[in-house]
Amino acid sequence: MKVWNFLALSCAISALIALAAILTGCTKDPDVAWPPEPIPAPDPAVEELLPYDPVEVQSDWYDVIYVEPRTYIIREPQSTEGNVCYLLLGTEKALMIDAGTGEAPLVNGSRMRHVIDQITDLPLHLMLSHFHYDHIQNLAEFEHVVFPEIDYLIAGTSADSIYQLSPAETLSSSTPAEIQVAEWWPLQTPIDLGARTIRLIHLPGHSNSSVAILDDDHAMAFLGDFLYNGSLFVFGADQFPAYEASTDLLLANSDSNYALYGAHGPPLVAYNKLETLAEFWDCIASGECLGVGQIFWGEQVTTYSFGGLSLVVF
Repeated sequence: MKVWNFLALSCAISALIALAAILTGCTKDPDVAWPPEPIPAPDPAVEELLPYDPVEVQSDWYDVIYVEPRTYIIREPQSTEGNVCYLLLGTEKALMIDAGTGEAPLVNGSRMRHVIDQITDLPLHLMLSHFHYDHIQNLAEFEHVVFPEIDYLIAGTSADSIYQLSPAETLSSSTPAEIQVAEWWPLQTPIDLGARTIRLIHLPGHSNSSVAILDDDHAMAFLGDFLYNGSLFVFGADQFPAYEASTDLLLANSDSNYALYGAHGPPLVAYNKLETLAEFWDCIASGECLGVGQIFWGEQVTTYSFGGLSLVVF
């Protein structure tokens, strides 16, 4: 895809996501599951030590929904992208997943941070599910950005911890040009937020930088744009093998008890969609699922359909 046409592509993505919302309302061995034993239920004694009263957030732009345990869904239903971000609270740290579209109006000098500040004063860490333009626009409002320990990100970060973003990574030429990396978190390793642990898995396919954030104790997985309620986007058929391997990896690291959360449209994604995605890749590989060529905003795309899922290849 030509770099000069990123603006048209951005418009195309926005329109496709909006249409999908209307219609629907790796370096690890994928054969090694984590954790190796069934996930135990949270210890009631521990839960009793951590009482928490959800905060009711006031906003004319964001819809903020609380789900147990200590998790906030932060939706932008008025945005062109239908984005969804997430805030996970421990007792010592707060983890924000993604930084929004930047389309929200300013409130007290911020477009997003004022919402988070209503919820918590814990030390705030930002993890980007990936670097596409619609997930990073409020980046400047976060002082502590955490990166996953992915080899190419480490190699591309300067000695003074600056990572330069390219138009190919953001799908836009008008987004933040760089990220100051405050901390590196390892993959497949429990990370303690204080009475709550999460871990990261690398899921290339939609984007080379894509990661999922898993809370195994509470069977929750936050997937970014890897899987959500709407058409899935792949930027080149050469990404199919990586996307398929990532699908297998996520299946090996979860089960049907997990609640899956996507980054666009209705937040909660049925687990059987992940299982269907694995079958989708088999269908494409066998030649039974054939792509249909289309022109969208001047871009040649190929669309595939299977089991209620739609795949758009740019």
